[in-house]
Amino acid sequence: MKPLLPVDEAKKNDILAHAIARNQFSVVTNRSQGAWVSRKTKFISAEDATDRIFIEATDAATEQSLTYLSGELVGVTFRRGHRKCLFSTSVIGATSVQQEDGALVNVIELHWPTELQELQRRVFQRAVPIARHVSVRFWQGGVSERGEAEGNGVFTATMVDLSAGGMRFLSTDVAPDTFEEGEPIGCSFRPMSRGETLVVDGIFRHLQLTADGLASIGIQFVGLECSEQGRQTLAALAGVVSEYQRALRSRGKSRMAPRLVRQ
Repeated sequence: MKPLLPVDEAKKNDILAHAIARNQFSVVTNRSQGAWVSRKTKFISAEDATDRIFIEATDAATEQSLTYLSGELVGVTFRRGHRKCLFSTSVIGATSVQQEDGALVNVIELHWPTELQELQRRVFQRAVPIARHVSVRFWQGGVSERGEAEGNGVFTATMVDLSAGGMRFLSTDVAPDTFEEGEPIGCSFRPMSRGETLVVDGIFRHLQLTADGLASIGIQFVGLECSEQGRQTLAALAGVVSEYQRALRSRGKSRMAPRLVRQ
């Protein structure tokens, strides 16, 4: 089974209509002032709006107003059972829609997406590379700053675990105050010995010092749902995580298997 599953036109429309009717929460991501920004909001239903999507123009976490430029590209994700749905589309503009009780809700109007894809949510669970050393190179400023960082600005690390949503690694290069929470980070790594090198934008989430003085760093991947290239990278990540998970299950089964005793 492919890790990133496209859905046909009829199913796409049904999934979106169901999420909109339930005013389901979603995460909207865009690139603002050179950095990726993700905001939690929700779908807003409206009559006779079968060719466009409305999202509430308020960040559910901060209650701040959301503003986007007309024509701006955004990525949207939301949950559906054991799967995560994602699509990209462009902004039409800001408006308001009337609800059944007569209340007006400020919204951002989006074009109805041409494609929708799904991921199994299990690939967002952290998986450990079994019997494999995975080196990581990372730098401040995100993927776009890779050229500027080459040289003294690139740090090295070893992967601890990986999911389709983020990664943790250990490094001896980083002081506790090197990064601030939410700071953009670019990273490159080859998670499979014969696979491709992945280059991903991330956001710094936390740093903890281990007992032996290593920096344990957690980053969240961001922006992958916003472009075809990003979705290809996301599919590759999901495939690697699935492979790591299978390897861990196989190891567990082999340890539990009864030993044959010669008579």
